[in-house]
Amino acid sequence: MRWGTSVIVVGCLLFVGVILIPTGVWPVVWSMIFGDKAADWVQAVGSIGAILAAWFLGQRQAAHERRLESERRQVEAEQEQKRVDTFNRRGLDAMMFAYDVVNNVGRDLKRATAERPLDVVQIRRWIANADDQMAFHADRPRDWSDLTLSLYAARRHIPPIVAAMDAYRGDAETSDSLMAVLKAAVRAMRSNINYLEPDKDYVPVHGGLIPKYLPPWPTGDDKPIA
Repeated sequence: MRWGTSVIVVGCLLFVGVILIPTGVWPVVWSMIFGDKAADWVQAVGSIGAILAAWFLGQRQAAHERRLESERRQVEAEQEQKRVDTFNRRGLDAMMFAYDVVNNVGRDLKRATAERPLDVVQIRRWIANADDQMAFHADRPRDWSDLTLSLYAARRHIPPIVAAMDAYRGDAETSDSLMAVLKAAVRAMRSNINYLEPDKDYVPVHGGLIPKYLPPWPTGDDKPIA
C-alpha cells in the first residue's frame, strides 16, 4: 500500500513538472528551489509542515484524552451501579428477614414461647440496615423504587415489636401482648403501602438520618388492611 502511494505521488510530481515546462513556469520554480530564495522557500515549507504536524499531534492527543474520559466515566458508572445493586440487595435481604422474623417468631411463640425468644440484636441490625437504605435513596430520588417503599412499609412496624419484646416477661399477659403486636405487624407489612405518609411515618431510629428529599407519594385504590 505504501509502495503504491509513493508511485502515485511521484507520478503526480512528474505530471506537474511536464506541464510546467512548456508554460515557462518551470524556470521560476527551479530558481525558487535552487536559487537565492531557496532558504526562504525551505523555511516556508518547514513552517507549514510544523503547523500540520502540530495539528496532527493535537488531534491525536485530543482523541486520546476523549477515550480516557469515556473510559473513566464508564468505570464511574459501573461503580455507581454496583453501589446501587449492593444497597438494593441489602434492602431485599433486610425485607425478607423482617418477614421471616415476624412469621417465624409468631409461629414459635405459639409452640413454645420460652424456647425461641425474639433476637433483639438482629432486629436492631435490620432497622439500621433499612435506615441506611432509606438515607441512600433519599439522596438519589432517581433510584427510588418499589423495593425501597416496601422497606419503608416493613421497617416502620419493627420498633413496636422490639418494644413488645422488651416488655415480654414470659407470662401469659405479656405473651398475648407480644403475639398481638406480631399479628398486627404481619397484617401491616402486607398492607397497601400507597397509603403511607412518609413525612409522618418515617422516623429515623439511629444516627439522626433524615431524608433530604422524598418523591411524590403514590396513590392507590386498595385500602390498607386494618
